Amino acid sequence: MRRLLPLLVLAALPRIAHAECRYPSAVGPLQSTVPSHATIFVYLDQAQDYRSTAEVPVFITWIEGRGSAKITQVSPSIARVDVQGSDRAVFTVRESTYHIDAKLSVDRAPSIDALERDRGRWKCSSWDLLGIELSDAQNVAAIRADWTFHGERRTFWSVPHSYGDRHQDNDALADVTFGKIDCGSTTIPPEELAAGGMLALTAVLVDGSTRVLTNGTTISDDTVPVNRRAVLPTSAEIDSDLAAARAELADDAVQQIARDAAAAAAHARRLRIGAALLLLLASLFTRVASGVVRVISPMRLEDQA
Repeated sequence: MRRLLPLLVLAALPRIAHAECRYPSAVGPLQSTVPSHATIFVYLDQAQDYRSTAEVPVFITWIEGRGSAKITQVSPSIARVDVQGSDRAVFTVRESTYHIDAKLSVDRAPSIDALERDRGRWKCSSWDLLGIELSDAQNVAAIRADWTFHGERRTFWSVPHSYGDRHQDNDALADVTFGKIDCGSTTIPPEELAAGGMLALTAVLVDGSTRVLTNGTTISDDTVPVNRRAVLPTSAEIDSDLAAARAELADDAVQQIARDAAAAAAHARRLRIGAALLLLLASLFTRVASGVVRVISPMRLEDQA
């Protein structure tokens, strides 16, 4: 049977751009309009486990209207902010300003365009990471990565950012990164990215809902070499290949049924031939037995005379 399309196709294409030598300060989502119940994720100033929610350094300022916010630290470097505000309210989180639209519908699901393993150094900054390019990402507040290495499953988080020329002020395009991130913290250990593990990605959208991006993709220096991009096939290509595979499976099934039917017919013929031979043998035996009886009977009469 023809093999399915490989999950990753290597390509020498422009790479994901990196931040300057400073700690990441991204806030997600990238779009400025959010629903009245919104979920926002923020990179913290320093990666550490805070003892209480009140100590998490995330500050929200309400410019217009009223609202409330609940802050939860989801990892040493990232906090989740669940906001509830009135229609047309305006608030800021770090340098990002958001406008509440109570009628906003979050219906577009993000998708993965490409993966990139990148390693390098620039002045005080160094990185060794896996970059993920997203499209239709304007509603993405964060990406959760479930990483399985040597049978152990751990969860890491990343906030979308839009550095570099690829985005050109387009909120629908975003990147997320895992690994050693410039001057920031380390999420998935780079040595594990190199050795190989299984990566599952889930997007958390601005309304708090989630979308599964991939249930499991093998990541290693073999599948995604350093300083190369791995392009995922489009859904149309996957659907086409799956349809072809199903057609081949169906054809194989029909051929197998035909082979089984032919084998059953041959077996039935052998049974019929065997039965006919038994009947023939039985008939011959009966005839032979009758002849013996006819021969024996006159002999007995002569003996009696």
